[in-house]
Amino acid sequence: MKKKQKYWWMIVLVLVMLDQMIKWLVQTQFPFQKEIKIIPSFFSLCYVKNQGAAWSVLENMPHILLLFSLLVVVFLVYYSIRKHPSFQEQFSICFVLAGAIGNLLDRLFVGEVIDYLAFTFFDYAFPIFNFADICIVFGIFFWIFVGRRDTHGVDSHV
Repeated sequence: MKKKQKYWWMIVLVLVMLDQMIKWLVQTQFPFQKEIKIIPSFFSLCYVKNQGAAWSVLENMPHILLLFSLLVVVFLVYYSIRKHPSFQEQFSICFVLAGAIGNLLDRLFVGEVIDYLAFTFFDYAFPIFNFADICIVFGIFFWIFVGRRDTHGVDSHV
C-alpha cells in the first residue's frame, strides 16, 4: 500500500470510530425514543433505531440493505485503489466510505441503524439521522461539486 493511501484509510478509520463512539454514547446515555430538546422547534436528540434506509425506505428488507451497503463499501475501496482518484475525489470517497461502513456495522451488529439527530424545519419533522449519514451526504455533495469543477475545465488536482 502506498504511503499516501495510508493517510486516506486513517481518515476513514477515524470517522468510523467517531461514528461508533457517538452511537455507543447515544445507546448508553439516552433513553430510547425520548426526545431531548436542544433548540425548541428546531433541533433535538432522539435515540431511535431504523431498519430501513433514509425515510425508512426498504424497512422490511434488511438483507437487501445489508447487501447494498456491502457492495457500496467494496466498490468504493476498489475505486480508491484501482482508479487513482484525484485528491478531492479521494477526500469525498473517505466520507462516503466511512458513513457506509458506520451504518453497515450497525446493520451487522445491532440489526438496524442507530439514529439520533432530529431537525424540524417550518413544522416539517425531517427524518432522524446520524453522523454516518452526515458523512455520506457531505461526501456525495463534495464529490458532485468536484465533478462539476472537473467537467467545466477547472483543474481540481492539488
